[in-house]
Amino acid sequence: MPIPRLRSAIICRIVGIILFCAALLLPSCEVRPVEREIGVPQVNKFVPPPTASSVPREFKGYQCAGLALFVALFAVESFVLNSWAAGSISVGMKSVQLSMIMCALSVAALPMFVLFTVLNITPRFSWLRRGLAVFTLICASASVVFFSETGCRPILGWYAWIAGILISITPEAISTFKSFVEDVETTVSN
Repeated sequence: MPIPRLRSAIICRIVGIILFCAALLLPSCEVRPVEREIGVPQVNKFVPPPTASSVPREFKGYQCAGLALFVALFAVESFVLNSWAAGSISVGMKSVQLSMIMCALSVAALPMFVLFTVLNITPRFSWLRRGLAVFTLICASASVVFFSETGCRPILGWYAWIAGILISITPEAISTFKSFVEDVETTVSN
């Protein structure tokens, strides 16, 4: 007997939430040396050089979230201060690096996903859930750009984080696509 659609959507959301929460406890990123133009190894832009007791080489998901929040706050502060001092927004924007902006966007995926999950309790606010799903995916994909711009490398926890988001959002995406197809079919038949 096939599983009803509602039950499969609930199962997808529960599995996604479990993966998302587990990702906070798993190692999520690893700091590796970055090569300069002249070939001399340089450490990551955001992390001081590791010593035997100071900085771990692997960060758990909650540590990555904390660091990303710190970087996001620093990016906003530097944007505001530089644009205020220069009297222009565009000058302030140039001073904030792309990797900092992507880090700020990727940390925004956490509260957006939590809000999306809370809104799944009620069938109301479907338009808001759809918007949050899209924004969460955009923010989570910003972490890919962040990893490509810095000396960090994603590991198991990051993949669990992305998988949790994708699995939880899948039922909403399928229902949205199904309603879109039905709307197109009714439009074409008329």
